[in-house]
Amino acid sequence: MNPDKEKQFCAFMEKIFQNGHAEPALPLKTNKEKWYLPIFGVFHPKKSKIRVVFDSSAKCQGVSLNDVLMTGSDLTNSLIGVLLKFRKEKVAVMADIAQMFFNFFVHEEDRNFLRFLWFRDNDINNELVEFRMCVHVFGNSPSPAVATFGLRKSPCNHHSSELCNQVCELVNKHFYVDDALVSLPDAESAIEIMKKTQDVLKQNGNIRLHKIRSNSSEVLKSFPTEDLSEDVLNMDFGDPVRSLGLLWDIKQDAFTYQLLEDVKPFTRRGILSTVNSIYDPLGFIAPVILGGRLVLKKAMNSTVDWDEPLPDSLHTEWENWRMSLSHLESLKIPRIYANIQHACRRELHTFCDASKEAIGVATYVKLYNRHGESDHGFVMGKSKLAPHHSHTIPRLELCAAVLGVEIAEFVADHLNIPKESCYFYTDSKVVLGYIFNESRRFHVYVANRVDRIRRTTPPSQWNFVATENNPADQATWYQEAHKIENKVTEMEGIGSERFTRLSSWHSLVKALANINKLAARFSKRSSPKDPLTLYKEAERFILKTIQQEFYSKELNCLYSNQPLPKNSSILPLSPILDEGGLLRVGGRLRRANLPTGEKTPILIPGKHYIATLLVRHYHESIYHQGRHLTEGFYSSSWLLDTQVASV
Repeated sequence: MNPDKEKQFCAFMEKIFQNGHAEPALPLKTNKEKWYLPIFGVFHPKKSKIRVVFDSSAKCQGVSLNDVLMTGSDLTNSLIGVLLKFRKEKVAVMADIAQMFFNFFVHEEDRNFLRFLWFRDNDINNELVEFRMCVHVFGNSPSPAVATFGLRKSPCNHHSSELCNQVCELVNKHFYVDDALVSLPDAESAIEIMKKTQDVLKQNGNIRLHKIRSNSSEVLKSFPTEDLSEDVLNMDFGDPVRSLGLLWDIKQDAFTYQLLEDVKPFTRRGILSTVNSIYDPLGFIAPVILGGRLVLKKAMNSTVDWDEPLPDSLHTEWENWRMSLSHLESLKIPRIYANIQHACRRELHTFCDASKEAIGVATYVKLYNRHGESDHGFVMGKSKLAPHHSHTIPRLELCAAVLGVEIAEFVADHLNIPKESCYFYTDSKVVLGYIFNESRRFHVYVANRVDRIRRTTPPSQWNFVATENNPADQATWYQEAHKIENKVTEMEGIGSERFTRLSSWHSLVKALANINKLAARFSKRSSPKDPLTLYKEAERFILKTIQQEFYSKELNCLYSNQPLPKNSSILPLSPILDEGGLLRVGGRLRRANLPTGEKTPILIPGKHYIATLLVRHYHESIYHQGRHLTEGFYSSSWLLDTQVASV
């Protein structure tokens, strides 16, 4: 017997007796139902503490207590969803509910289902006597649902979601069982919400929120030491702390990895155990884990048993992969998505790809603030092995697109990103053809997956990206750990510099209209557009492209209903956005009884090549009749810093 474990076990039992969590069990009538639960201790070596488990899964005559109990609704938040929200803001805070299940009492008539045997007076030298638990216990299948329901009811004792304040929001959406993970824009708001939550839980449910950790020393100094976690009492923030399976380096505010040192046997079971021991819920190292899964896939195709040594042909490949894992411990993934505070607009960009080995998805978020500044960062990745039976690459690419839609839906829901701000990218033109198709009927396999994609995303949200610029390509091939990088691709669009290849406005618009016409044919649209519509769409595309390059900050501000930067060159013009997203001159004239083009002209940078083409186009349209007539002819456009006489 281990004296240290014995001491901890007895101390735990003494505590539950003192707190009234257990009581002596009185004799019952012979026909009264009662259950006796075996108890045992689970010792966590890294935490150096014991957890006593009441084994409700232990069977008697083939039946256990958990078999006959109702588990209740699954109220537990998504672990990945909690982690996604934990990465949103600059100041991060972790906390824990003290003895979560023991905070909620069991009705007295039900306590005989939770009987157990223990030593009289908590002395192992005495005889065993009967006790029963007065609270819900760890190991009972209904305990998570009961505890989660009770926790949420403590601050939010009403039925209207509109009445929920910040405390309700934190308790309802930022807890995973008894662990709270939340991020706030600054230390002040973090301190305020955590103190309010502590007070409300204590007053309404006698629930203690403690073991607080934060990357902000200001937050930590605002709480008494008894409310802080032991591993952060040292303000140097030594070793990384673990929560929800992830290691968080508080000092560098980054996620990292620590791998188990024990070497498993070179068998099916040993490979499976090693691969599954690497916990990566957000897909930071999906290309690395893919290497182990590929070896496991080959091992599963062999004829050996689970505990028999595998063929030598796999040994070298396995050892190379296993040894490369040591590089993961030097990998640091920033906790926060991007260095943009108080974002007023969020976009989600999801990349999809496939190879003969696997399908992969990489999702990025792009943030904008009210000053028009933007930044982006990796959110989540996913890699799945390709099926054993033969699939064509286009079908695998289609499966990747479906996976991308599913992940984007999940991420957008937890990060509160509107569906219209989600964009998708694939390097497969065949998949784009499937998605844009309006008339052709496909085989059931393709049709079902296209229907799943179209059910959530319109074709306009799908874009082509070259393979060399597709970050999801990394998730479809095994990559060694030291080669992992935080790669993100900037989507630049067509670029207005290509417009200089044509020498007239008419030829440029006509060329783009023809490209649009060919694209419509490629997607097999059932209702082709007339030439005039294609021409107008090409004109708007050109103007929107140059406005995005010259006035991106102003556009971002207008999209998010924020004031323009004070140093903006177009601020005096009171610019507005029309229905098509074009910048126009605002002001009181827009209320005049004039055509739209005259009262709110389109803003065009006068020094751009397009301005020259437009002036030349209108000048030729009136047969070179002079500057004033030319200016009157293009009154639907506002050219900044342009002199017509120079054309």
